[in-house]
Amino acid sequence: MAGVDVAEVANEKKKKEAAKKLENRKRKQEAETERLLEKFPYTRSGLSSSSTTSSEDEDGDFKAPATKLPRRAPTNKLSLNMELTSAWDREGLSVRQASSAYIATAKDLGHDVSQLVISPSTVHRSRTRNRETLAIQLEREAFKDPPALVLHWDGKLLPKAASKWASEDRIAVVATGQSFKEILGVPVAQDGTGQEVARTVFQEVERVGAREQIIGLSFDTTASNSGMLAGACVHLENLLGRSLLWLACRHGRHAGTWCRLKDHGKLI
Repeated sequence: MAGVDVAEVANEKKKKEAAKKLENRKRKQEAETERLLEKFPYTRSGLSSSSTTSSEDEDGDFKAPATKLPRRAPTNKLSLNMELTSAWDREGLSVRQASSAYIATAKDLGHDVSQLVISPSTVHRSRTRNRETLAIQLEREAFKDPPALVLHWDGKLLPKAASKWASEDRIAVVATGQSFKEILGVPVAQDGTGQEVARTVFQEVERVGAREQIIGLSFDTTASNSGMLAGACVHLENLLGRSLLWLACRHGRHAGTWCRLKDHGKLI
């Protein structure tokens, strides 16, 4: 017990000495502050005024002075119209080549190129948008008053655009008639079954509005196409609501076969 009491007394002594040193340090700091305030009397008033101002600001709502930013001058942006982007497509220019040619032409015509919004990304977006618009216009003109048509399709496994290690089943859909031949599209099918192939082909027909003009089907003689119960031809006839002429091609060249049609449905 005597050893424990000695240790406690030593700890108490250390605590008292530490508290005493801290008190002495505070007194020295206060004395130094008073000495500085006596040497520079304006500091005290400045501190009091600043504290008063800060308290007043805290009581009231602070409102920053309104600053009016200078208005930016409008940018002189030339339009990348369909004729221009179509010319670039015909010449096979890349987006960087097209943007360089655009800037050089604008500069030669007297435009301030520093005010033009032009970059390879701008050219790419404009070309994509104009291509889509042109494709829709051409499709509408082609199917404005189409003749009697034969529907061709064929499927093939192709690598995906996002990954070369994965494949997807794409269906090439073509409509042909007398002096008429148009690719409706190359959509992706979920699988190669007859029902899925028929649904994919029918969607392309509905998209162009050529449902009433289809009078025949041209296809290869795989079971998924020619099956009498679950073949794509049977499903297409059900979707179109009528019987159609089957033009089976066992040589696999049906997509390029031309059928001469006359009098809206009579084959000669």
